[in-house]
Order: sequence, then structure tokens, then C-alpha cells
Amino acid sequence: MKRFITISLAVAVAGTAAMAQTMTDALTFSQNNYYGTARSMALGNAMTALGGDLGSIGLNPAGSAVARYSQFAVTPGYSISSNTSAFSQSNFTILTNGGRYKYQADNFGPESTDRYSKMTLPDIGVSLSYDTGNSSGVRSISFALLSSNTSQYLNRFTASGINENTSMLGYFAAAADWSGLPFDVFDQDYNPYSYYNRDVVAAYDSYMINPFGDKGYIAVTQSGLTGDDASSFRNSGLLRQKAIVQNYGSKHDLVLNLAANVDDKLFVGLNLGLPMFSYSNTEFFGEDADDPEQFPISIVNSDGTVKNCYFQTADYTYDYWADAEGIYGKIGIIYLPTDNVRLGLSLQTPTLLTVDEGWTMAASTMISDVRHQASDVPEWNNRYNLRTPGIIDLGVAVTVLDRGFISADYEFADYSAMKYSTYEELALGEDDPFTQVNRLNSLFCGASHALRIGAEYKITSALSARAGYNFTTSPLKYYEDVDGSLIDADVFDANWQRYDTGLNPFDRKYSMKLPSMSWSCGLGWSSSGSFFADAAVRGSYQRAAYYQPYPVYQSFDGGNTYTASALVKNTRRMIDVALTLGWRF
Repeated sequence: MKRFITISLAVAVAGTAAMAQTMTDALTFSQNNYYGTARSMALGNAMTALGGDLGSIGLNPAGSAVARYSQFAVTPGYSISSNTSAFSQSNFTILTNGGRYKYQADNFGPESTDRYSKMTLPDIGVSLSYDTGNSSGVRSISFALLSSNTSQYLNRFTASGINENTSMLGYFAAAADWSGLPFDVFDQDYNPYSYYNRDVVAAYDSYMINPFGDKGYIAVTQSGLTGDDASSFRNSGLLRQKAIVQNYGSKHDLVLNLAANVDDKLFVGLNLGLPMFSYSNTEFFGEDADDPEQFPISIVNSDGTVKNCYFQTADYTYDYWADAEGIYGKIGIIYLPTDNVRLGLSLQTPTLLTVDEGWTMAASTMISDVRHQASDVPEWNNRYNLRTPGIIDLGVAVTVLDRGFISADYEFADYSAMKYSTYEELALGEDDPFTQVNRLNSLFCGASHALRIGAEYKITSALSARAGYNFTTSPLKYYEDVDGSLIDADVFDANWQRYDTGLNPFDRKYSMKLPSMSWSCGLGWSSSGSFFADAAVRGSYQRAAYYQPYPVYQSFDGGNTYTASALVKNTRRMIDVALTLGWRF
């Protein structure tokens, strides 16, 4: 049972973890980052019009029919994720004036770099080609089976700094007030984690927040002399804050392929894709008192005596994991209008995924050398369906001087079509739990455009050099309403009733300028016999993105200026190395 304490002076900070079935999750599970063989990787995966390589089959099913031979290839790889992060010391603010929001971010601290790596298997497969013996019409039929890596969930960053204004615990205190968390919630005959904000319940159970008379809740990092309620309490002193985020896992498509060669001019193919992925996300946030004596806490014991304590440290961890499997179909063609030009087109249906997920959290607080930990925190599990968007690929390849070629692809996907649905049918009259997140998907996600370019040059009859480039735009959108407020998915989600009633209609739509880019190169060697080998290295870069450990909650001047949570500026780079070993037969 939660032991109540009365706080006379305390400090606050708060945090929230991303819960399951969010727009961000839908994007993570929907987007592809193609790997394939070392050859396709070196060419920037500009393979829609090329074919002939196992790495092309996932992009265009007709690719297996281009080769008039059978082949087996395996591609081991190694991936390194590097993140450069900087911590904003509470100088990220949202300035409001009559409902108008302007975002300001500056004064980031020193940068730190995290590296995270693992062995991978980008591609393994076999294709079998059968000559029909026809002099015209269908000259050969091919069958292929392969497993191709379409995403690597490999990411880790760490950032830390000093915060004198807000804290994760302070957010928990404010959220406890907003949600009406009863002081005696742990004395009730129900599981409080099933009825109230789970983060807040864990914070209360671990002594991060406590009742503070008629002012509601206060965090052990806050001073009760600095405001009227939890949303305006200031920190009692300086807090040393630290955020760690780590992602792990991968997505693979098991592809069953059938294709045909018609007169060595037209190649057609069909894929049945069975995507599978495993994903985990861990978010840790901790804060320590720079000087514990600045964080005094007076505890009134049950016998009326007063015990003077002080806050030392607190930490919160959110763990999420998901496994999924699904199905999609894909058709493709490659056409040769001349001997030197190839055109390619592939159409992929929306993917239907079934996702099994689970998540839990942990919270603890150190007060005067005594650690208080949230106990009996349950593990939550869920199963749901997710429909990801269809994909269109167009490609063209041109032979150059009979010693090489240049290839270019364009890919289109509309992520506003992402849709969650329940695994089981809803009972009569039951509300759809995904209505709001599906609304966010449709409003704040849109089209993503990818350009892939590759080139190959034969140095000798056996040795080839390759290079590639990939540019992909972000599908994320945001709006400006008629009052000039900038509305992103988080703002809309927190104030959806205001926007649904038309009080602040949208005026303009913008696209997030967060493209991802990659450069690649490699070599290929083909023996006079059946053996061939390819090597590739790819470097990927994504422009700076921002991570907010906990939401805005604190007002310092009557509601006109809000000081937001700490902010982490994160720039991610990734290096992938692959080696393909193959045999033709």
C-alpha cells in the first residue's frame, strides 16, 4: 500500500513514455530501408529496371526472369549506427500569445556520440530458371525464394545536461492533478494501473510525487513555495538529467516469386511477400540533485513527528517490444524498348500486419539514502492489425559504352493510408480504440518520395565498380491554423476536441524537412566458373531530429509563456557493410 507523506518543500520533473499504437509506431513498422545483396546495395537499390540479381526481386518481381541461369547467394553484413546528441538545458520554449505558438530551440550543450553495431543477414535466396525451349513467346520461367532485409532497427543515443526549471517528476505531478488521481488510489479494490495514467501511478508508487494539501500533487524535486499548483511549481535546485534511448531489431520479407521471360523483351513477375519483424524500444530518463541539500522534504509520520529528508535521484524506464507477421502481393514488369534501354514498373499492395506487442515500466526514487521503487507494475500485452500503404516503383536503366550502365528509380508511398484495426471484431456499440490515432495518421502523414540512382562500370571482364545514391523525403506533415499556431500531431492529439469543433481550423499544410540520404559503393567479381562475389559499403545520414523526454507542463507567468521539457537534438548516421557469395548453375 502507498504510504502517504506530506511535503513542505520539494522539487519536480516529469516524464512520459511513448505508449503503444502511436503514429510513430505505424511509421516505424511501415517504412522500408532496402538492403538486398551487396550488388543492389552498392547500386543504391536502383534495381527496378535491371533485374538479374537476387537483390532486385524484392523491388521488382520480374527481375528473376532476366537471368537465364539459376543462382544461389548469401549476403552476410555488419551495421554500425552512430548518433551525435546534444542536450538543451531547458531553453527550448513554446511562446504563446492569444493561442499563437512559436517554437524556439537554442543553447544546446556539448555533443556526445553513441555507437551501436551488430551482425546482419541482409539477403539469402535461390532462384531457379527453366528454359521452355520455345523460339518465341515464353522462353523461360523462373521461381525464387529469398529472405530480404527491409529495415534495421538499430539506434542508441545518450544525452545529459543541467535543468533548473522543469523535470520529469514535475510533469508526473501535473498529470496526476489533470487526471484526478485519488490520494488513496492504492487503498481501492481495483488495480490503479487499469484506471489511471500508468506513468503517473508508477511515479506515485515510487514516491516521485506525493499529495500536497489543496494544491494537489507535488514532485520531490519541486518547491511548493513557487506556484499555486503542480503546473507552476519550480525546481528546488539544479537537476542533472540524462536520457538514453535504444532501439533494436529488424524486418525481413520472405518472398515467393514467379516470373516469365517473353521473347527476351518483356519480363513479368509476381511476388507473395510475407514480412516479419521484431522490434524493441527502451527509454530511460534519470535526474539527480546537483546538491541534495537544496531539495529538502519534510515527512509527517503517522505519530505526528516530522522527519527531515532530501531528494537524491530518480529514474524511469519504459520498455516496449513488438513482433509481427503479415502478407502483401506485388506485380512487376521489365520492358526493353531497345537493346540499350530498360524500363521497369512494380506495384505492391498494402501490407496487412498482425502485431503482438508488450510493454512495461519501472520507476524508483532515492530519498535520504532509501530507495523507493514502484512495485507490482504489470506487463501489458496487446494484439492488433496494421495496414501499411501500397508502393509504386518506376525505373529506367541505360547501357553506357557497352561497359556499364546508369539506373534510376522513383518510389512513391502514401502513409496517410496507414490504419490500425482491432484483431477481433468490436462488440455491438463498442467504440473503436484506434479512431484517434487513425485520424492522426491521415492528417499528419502523407506521401513520401524516394529517388535512387546507381551506376556500374566494368573495369575488366571479371571486375566491376559500382556506386549509388538514395534520397527519401519524410512523410510527416504539420499545419498552421487561422490564428498562426503551428499544429503538429502531438499538439493536435492533446487538443483534438478544440480542432474537431472548428474553433481553430487549419489554414496551411507543410512538409517536414527531414529527408534521409545514403551513398554507397562496391566492387563485383565474377569467375570464369559459377562463383561470383560482391562487396558493398553504404553510409546513411538523417538530418537533425528532436526528442522530448517529457511533455510541456509548466507555466511561469500566468499562462502566457510555457517552459518546455528538456530537448535532445539528435543526428543519426549509419554504415552498412555487406559481402555476397554466390553460385550460378
